[in-house]
Amino acid sequence: MIKVGANRRKSLALLIAIATAVAGLFLSIKLTEGAAFAQSTVQVPDVPIVPKMIAGKPYSVTPGGSPGTWTVKWGDQSMVWKTQPWMEDRQQKLGPAYIAQWATPGLPLPFEIPIEKRDQLTADQLPDRCLTYSYYGPYYDNGWDIAPIVVHLPNGSIRTSSETLEFYSVFTGGNGKQYLASSNETNVMRKYLWELTAPEELRGEGGITTLFTDPKLIPEDLLYLPTVRRTRRLAGAIAKQYFPGSIYRYEDVSYTGVLPQLDYKIIGYKLFDPSEKLRGFNSEGYPATAKRISGAGDVVAILEVTPKPGVSWWYAKRIEYCGLMAMCTYYTEEYDASGKLIRYYTHLPMSAAQGNIHVGTPTGPTNAPNWWVLWGAASIVDLDGGFISDGWIENGGFNAKTSASIFSPTTLSAQPMTLVDWLTH
Repeated sequence: MIKVGANRRKSLALLIAIATAVAGLFLSIKLTEGAAFAQSTVQVPDVPIVPKMIAGKPYSVTPGGSPGTWTVKWGDQSMVWKTQPWMEDRQQKLGPAYIAQWATPGLPLPFEIPIEKRDQLTADQLPDRCLTYSYYGPYYDNGWDIAPIVVHLPNGSIRTSSETLEFYSVFTGGNGKQYLASSNETNVMRKYLWELTAPEELRGEGGITTLFTDPKLIPEDLLYLPTVRRTRRLAGAIAKQYFPGSIYRYEDVSYTGVLPQLDYKIIGYKLFDPSEKLRGFNSEGYPATAKRISGAGDVVAILEVTPKPGVSWWYAKRIEYCGLMAMCTYYTEEYDASGKLIRYYTHLPMSAAQGNIHVGTPTGPTNAPNWWVLWGAASIVDLDGGFISDGWIENGGFNAKTSASIFSPTTLSAQPMTLVDWLTH
């Protein structure tokens, strides 16, 4: 009997060990699939919880006096928030509380800092957290899209209408490491790949931007020219130049973090109440399907950006409005040396709650977490020259199963012209 009992105990111990190992393996797989952020355990409420304090002052959202309106208060500042038809459907329903979902505890970078401490972020942290990571999220393996970009002449007619394929991955949070394995790169923060498919005169032009974890290192940029079938390396000063096929600057598109040529300073905070006349914060220039997230009602850090002494830049001062709840740069203003406003830029992201944001392929499921975002929509208004540019994601998504060597000149020279070609190359 004693021998049988011992054997049973051994068998039971073996079964427990096997069960533990299987559970551990299963947990490991789940964590890997969840990009090490355990995103499946973070439950963002259908009706987000509105913070009571932001940047040291009381914050509140209450129903307004008419349907589709809310009163937002922050300290002694207040605004009337109005539903707009160009907003995402859930935002139209929930009002300004919609952006509070990105203040939910337990979300990953860049939302991991509690909302009551986000005003402690420093000036050199805000560009990446509010623009880079709003464009290129560190919580998914890769992101991709096809984006129309329309440039209007001062008389309102169209100067150019282009389409751009984009593919990007951020390595800060541990994702996308397969894209670095073949090169043994250890100091890379993210990579960005783009190619124009229209108009015909620009068709096939593309590039690769590599940005580094050390902010003192100037990003590297490769440009592929289909007319000569060659790739050339661009100079570090490219950040202030125009991005091909648009009037965006590289600084607006791929060089979105802290640049070594510039100084950054936080000059205050305010309740963000953008004018409905601002491009992007109304329906002008966009199709009805390009629904996007308004940052109205967020509390923004006001960031002043100026060229370092002796540096020649395209502006003398830039003011950026960086939302603390959605961690998004919604709006910037650029001034010349005389203090004249020469340009403004608006940026309104799109969330996975939209039907044009997929997983895996351009026709894949639309079941990514609702709080995942892509860059969405962006407008430039050149107040000096009179030109206007609007760009938006027509189709995009996350976590495509691509070649580990997609970030290479070979991809550009292959001239993929559709999202399917792009992602399967």
